[in-house]
Amino acid sequence: MKKVLSKIGSFFGTVFALIFALIFGVCVVFYLPIDYIKYKRSHYYKTERKKYSLFAATGMHFELYNLIAKYNLPIKYVKNPKDDSLDCGWFVFGDTLFIIDDCGFEYEKENGEWIHTAYIYDDDENGKCVEEPLLEFFKTEITETNDLAGKEICTKAVVLLDGSIFDNAELAKQQEGFLVYNDSLAETLKTFCEKG
Repeated sequence: MKKVLSKIGSFFGTVFALIFALIFGVCVVFYLPIDYIKYKRSHYYKTERKKYSLFAATGMHFELYNLIAKYNLPIKYVKNPKDDSLDCGWFVFGDTLFIIDDCGFEYEKENGEWIHTAYIYDDDENGKCVEEPLLEFFKTEITETNDLAGKEICTKAVVLLDGSIFDNAELAKQQEGFLVYNDSLAETLKTFCEKG
């Protein structure tokens, strides 16, 4: 009886896996032309003329690059001399580095301090969790950015946070190191740049 149940479970597991793969494949096939057209119409493509790659028109770096160009914001994009992909470059206003984060920040009420948590992987794909207070995180990011750029491009940093997905958005708005946006990233960036 156990063998029969095992075979039935295996059969249904295989069927569900095939259905999932089919649905995923159909979604990708329908999405890729939209992504390709979006990429070809983007400011990034018009200025950089880089060949399209899969899902090239996705991601925060792509959106930010195009917003800056569309609204003619005084934020410059600095290419990474070691890796010219868009996600490896930096956005800088004056001497302020914009850090695009995946909401890896938590507020610790006990110390009244913001902590950044990240997983760092070595060459063998072994990961370790690293936690840093906000100011230490900024120092690390600024130092690494300047080292990779081969020159000093920033002395300060600010983290861009999407308030619609970040749990502590209201609290983060009160912290100087965060630039929280909800509906319009472009308006938030304009305001930031006007304040200088």
